[in-house]
Amino acid sequence: MQDRQNNKMSCESDATLFASDASKTDVITLTDAITREGISNEEVIKIYETWASTYDQHVETAHNQSYNNAIGEIRKLGLKKDVRIMDIACGTGRLGEELAKIGFTNLDGLDGSQEMLEKAKERNIYNRLMTVLFGAEPVRGIEDDTYGVCIAIGCFTVGHLESDCMQEIIRMTQPGGHVVMQISDHGLAGVAGFQETVDAHIAAKKWKLVSSTRITLYDNMEGTIFTFQVL
Repeated sequence: MQDRQNNKMSCESDATLFASDASKTDVITLTDAITREGISNEEVIKIYETWASTYDQHVETAHNQSYNNAIGEIRKLGLKKDVRIMDIACGTGRLGEELAKIGFTNLDGLDGSQEMLEKAKERNIYNRLMTVLFGAEPVRGIEDDTYGVCIAIGCFTVGHLESDCMQEIIRMTQPGGHVVMQISDHGLAGVAGFQETVDAHIAAKKWKLVSSTRITLYDNMEGTIFTFQVL
């Protein structure tokens, strides 16, 4: 009973924190709160219900570098502009908007939060948006080998995506297609078996590593961006 009461108090505190003005709450504080040890997927989704209205305001500066890292990797691949792209955990669609700015026209997105997807919809850049709590199970309505590129930026972390969802990313991606994944060192510490799962899929010849680059996400937060080619 005490644990339930503590969880309720934590959620109520989070709701206040994430609804605050961006000038009063820095993004590191918010990131720490939404990726705290023991947070559940359900708690995360509840927070995003509240945060959707102020999310872009809070992350404007912090996420610019993350998106720049991802766009840089995409540019290196020399893709056709009509390649079908899945933006996994797309949130309010800020990465999709950056992809659209450089000419990509065939974007889909999925996210666990309907409220965040409503914001993404307002950008008018996605062909399809799906409310999905993404994991190891196949996403209903997405066939094998659908996408030329799948992108997962900043979503491998506590309470969000787990290592076992990589198999679903591979399933959705066409042979010869690419997967771009970015993870912070904080996320790497909190997601069990991340590197081991990456390596297991390489060993099983499900994908091959194209590049692994150390990056700065924002402030002093470091991480790695990976590009794979599905086999």
